[in-house]
Amino acid sequence: MVAVAVLAIGLGASLWRQRMRDLSALYREHGARSARNSRSATLEAAQAERYAALCLKRSTLRGRPTLAEEFGMKRVDGEDEVRGYWGISPKEWRERAERAKNVAARWRRTAAHFARLQMKYDRAAPYPWLPVAPDPPVPE
Repeated sequence: MVAVAVLAIGLGASLWRQRMRDLSALYREHGARSARNSRSATLEAAQAERYAALCLKRSTLRGRPTLAEEFGMKRVDGEDEVRGYWGISPKEWRERAERAKNVAARWRRTAAHFARLQMKYDRAAPYPWLPVAPDPPVPE
């Protein structure tokens, strides 16, 4: 009877240890995935910020006039602003820059979210027997 109890305890401990190893590996995998997602979001944010800076620069440049301007045609839409670089008005370039800044801010929030998840899972990996809170949703 005692031998059966000792055997059951031994098997239970062995199964628990294997479960903890698997859980630790899963936490390390989640941490690595979160790190990759954070790096990707940071790169996307940097790209959007570079595009915003480029749009602001282009809003101050004058390019070739559009065909309508070359031939003295009136604007149908009633826009008074002269067309700028690439035939796009400076106002449109500034609007594009503003949209790109908003996109960059959203990517920065996403990068911060995944960095927090990485920290959470990196802390949980060595202690898989401790409870881990559910992941919060990705920010919008």
